[in-house]
Amino acid sequence: MRTSLMTGGLVLLLVAWAAAATPTKLNYQGRLSNPAGEAVPDGNYSVTLTLYDAPVGGSSVWTETQSVATVEGFFSIVLGSVNPILDTVFSDTGRYLGITVGADPELTPRAAMVAVPFSFRIATVDGSRGGSIYSGVAVYPEVLDTSGNAIEVRDNSGDVGLRISARSTGIAQMDFYDPVDSKDGASSNATGPRRVSISPEGIYIFGASGTDTVFSVDSIGDIRSSGQIAVGETASNSGAYGTAFGFNPNASGDSSVVSGGTRNEASGAMSTVSGGRSNVASAVLAVI
Repeated sequence: MRTSLMTGGLVLLLVAWAAAATPTKLNYQGRLSNPAGEAVPDGNYSVTLTLYDAPVGGSSVWTETQSVATVEGFFSIVLGSVNPILDTVFSDTGRYLGITVGADPELTPRAAMVAVPFSFRIATVDGSRGGSIYSGVAVYPEVLDTSGNAIEVRDNSGDVGLRISARSTGIAQMDFYDPVDSKDGASSNATGPRRVSISPEGIYIFGASGTDTVFSVDSIGDIRSSGQIAVGETASNSGAYGTAFGFNPNASGDSSVVSGGTRNEASGAMSTVSGGRSNVASAVLAVI
């Protein structure tokens, strides 16, 4: 039996997420007729659907066979019901649908795939050049292991500025790098040294090498710092290893401490002002 086809178009039916790939389906409608243009008799027909990479000849990138029911020649079929259409099928812009009815030759011409089917490819954000994403986004590495499956943000030179990695199932780590620094960092995949790391163990800030911890808040709330500390409005700790707390405190002596109060100053080396107002510990080892 010789048949011809009048197409009714392609309609997006379903986009479903999967961890490694995105199975998709297309709703296709058309009309089967004989060479005289008359509708084929109502009934069930074996139809083979094939997606090609060229309008004529080319290679098949997907195919399946279904039984379709016609009414006055019209039919509706869901492509992908037998063989799911993966997003990789649309990894190139040229895709054409060929239809074969029973033992007849493939109908011509093939139908060109247009905008809606190609929207399936967005599931992988392939070739993205910017834009906005609203609502939740889930990203699944194909294998979760301790080697550091990661999402990376890079600059135009390819240097890493941010990495979010999956260390193990349910545990993530976020690292910020200095992409303009030429020194080797903590990770072989990053150009500059690691500056900040956030993980279940705590928040860590690193020095010049990317491995020396200069400040940390661990998982139980303990705070450690290898540098000077100044806490409070206009707090100053100009002395080496000075520590200043309070309102307008000044720990100007080396290894000096102002632990509270208002406008207190510890100017002597290793001096301490524990509190009060406008006190000055100017002598070495002085304590107020």
